[in-house]
Amino acid sequence: MSSVELQQVSKNYDQVVAVDQVSLKVEDGEFFALLGPSGSGKTTILRLIAGFIEPDQGKILIGGSDMNGVPPERRNIGVVFQNYALFPHLTAWENVAFGLEVRRFPKKEVAERVKEAFALVRLEGMEQRYPRQLSGGQQQRVALARALVTRPRVLLLDEPLGALDKKLRTQMQVELRQLQQSLGITAIFVTHDQEEALTLADRIAVMDRGRICQIGEPAAVYEYPVNLFVSNFLGQSNIFRGIVTKINADFAHIQTQYGYELVAGWRKSKAIGESALLIVRPEKINLSRQPSEIPNEVPGKVVHRIYLGTNTTYVIQLESGEVVTAFIQNKAERSGFSLGESIFVSWAAENCFLLDEVTQDSC
Repeated sequence: MSSVELQQVSKNYDQVVAVDQVSLKVEDGEFFALLGPSGSGKTTILRLIAGFIEPDQGKILIGGSDMNGVPPERRNIGVVFQNYALFPHLTAWENVAFGLEVRRFPKKEVAERVKEAFALVRLEGMEQRYPRQLSGGQQQRVALARALVTRPRVLLLDEPLGALDKKLRTQMQVELRQLQQSLGITAIFVTHDQEEALTLADRIAVMDRGRICQIGEPAAVYEYPVNLFVSNFLGQSNIFRGIVTKINADFAHIQTQYGYELVAGWRKSKAIGESALLIVRPEKINLSRQPSEIPNEVPGKVVHRIYLGTNTTYVIQLESGEVVTAFIQNKAERSGFSLGESIFVSWAAENCFLLDEVTQDSC
């Protein structure tokens, strides 16, 4: 078994709480993402699992065994760092073989394992090159091969794709996911890139200020965030403030501060008379030149547009003065909307949700 479990784990640096009573379990063979802004504690959790630092309280279990006090070299963990940490004076082959040689594996087994690792990451023919002779993507593959060559129980990845350009990063995301699935290895991935977490992970833990705000499958966390921080961090949000005026089996109605009524599907246990935030994602919004019968429809004017190839981002100022962002897919038959054009903004009730009105985001 290669499951990883944290039980009420905390870590402080002087007066700073880096990890605050975190409990989570990563299942055997799962690809798990720790997502959050800088300083949220995600890299500290990775270092705790690896054994580079010890928790101030709580337990860390790997395969059901307590790892507290167990040094990193005895945990059978593979780690890929953000900067790759390759030895510049060693060839790619020597970098990958280093961990096996330190463990005093027989030369024949070292050669066999290193050859296998280079085949896994598709770098055959690059073995005798030095890191300076490799591209960023190739260096990332060498670092991955070095982590996998020892056949670890758990693979830890600390933003290893952050230094790559967007096209290569997207390619490496696919390759990394396919490799993890083919090996069946448990992987824990640290990132602040929302798209990366959604692409790679079986489940995501969204973190803020040392705590876990929400854990779930990517679609569940994105579509049903527990609070405004998660909603804003995992994608963009259009926010309308109002008071709940009516609730039935499927929907809740809110009266906004500007006088118009909106309807939301998922309502997070709201009650009549409570203040609420109605959240709708930019990609859920429709734009039209003529009014329709959709309940959530408000007039506005296009004040900004950004052409992005596959879609266009529109910024619309409503008659109330509020600003709404919409992502509209570009199609050949659609000419788009012009700057200054008066349009109608609408969305279906099931495509938005209500959250608590808050003065400070907190997990």
